[in-house]
Amino acid sequence: MKRTIAKYFYIGLFSLVANFIASALCAQNAGGIHGRVEDTQGKPLQFATAKLSLDGAELASKTTNANGIFEFSSDFLGLDSITLEISHVNKATQTIVLKKAEYASVVKVVLANLSLTLNDVVVTGTIKNQNSASSIVFDEEAIRQLQAFSLMDVLNTLPGRKTVAPDLQSPQTITLRTSSGGADAMNNSFGVAIFIDGIRISNETDMQSRGLSSRGLSGSYVFGLHQSVLDVTYNGFDLRDIPMSNIASIEVIQGVGTARYGDFTNGAILITTKAGRTPYNANINFNGGSSSFSLTKGVELGGKFGALNISGGYTNSNDDPEIN
Repeated sequence: MKRTIAKYFYIGLFSLVANFIASALCAQNAGGIHGRVEDTQGKPLQFATAKLSLDGAELASKTTNANGIFEFSSDFLGLDSITLEISHVNKATQTIVLKKAEYASVVKVVLANLSLTLNDVVVTGTIKNQNSASSIVFDEEAIRQLQAFSLMDVLNTLPGRKTVAPDLQSPQTITLRTSSGGADAMNNSFGVAIFIDGIRISNETDMQSRGLSSRGLSGSYVFGLHQSVLDVTYNGFDLRDIPMSNIASIEVIQGVGTARYGDFTNGAILITTKAGRTPYNANINFNGGSSSFSLTKGVELGGKFGALNISGGYTNSNDDPEIN
């Protein structure tokens, strides 16, 4: 009798333990997606954040326990794939895309330390363009940020030049790689070539002055009724005559460049205008007594005719707004 009671007692105890283990396993399996977070030395990371997301939208977030374990419910087991992101303070964040077949396995994540220490760095030079190793390029974004009234406002940002307020009351000519003034500055400016889409803009046939051979430099100016004609004969090109609204990029070559641009002696300014179909672009600038308005548009002509870019602008400058 006693043996029978003991037998049934052990059977009941075994059934109780078996049910407890089965319940624990079921609870573990019901947990769905679970894993362990460690550092590079194999130690568990507590308080690491584990996030589940789908198509950029966060679905759930958990924090690891003292053993580095995180566990999500079984609500996400029906998804074909899900993104798991693990992060921790002073550790590099890891993002893992889990497939449905990987949900049942324990996800092991190792987070590396974040360090400001740099590895070996190899620095190599790269030539951005083939025109000159000393050229400087202003792209369309840089030109737009400068809010320039004329080409001179952009070129004044070159290294070694003085940044001044926009001046539209007098001719503007550019000098490169020199601090000379007077006739020497005129010679330097005359040696700077300006190209727009590969076509050189020349002022060498200007007839707004008298001959140098008979009158000399001081006597070559043509005087009107009240003042002399504001022109830049023998002095390069007036940069106020180049509109800024339709320029895509500006490249400045200081010194001698490639032979394709001719015999310029002091530098070249290569201007590329906008091309192709572009939306309407309106630009309004106000600075002191100067104001500028422009509108540009690029249209397709169809067939083999390509595209046509049209720009129009109006500029007004007052040298003394308090009086005029």
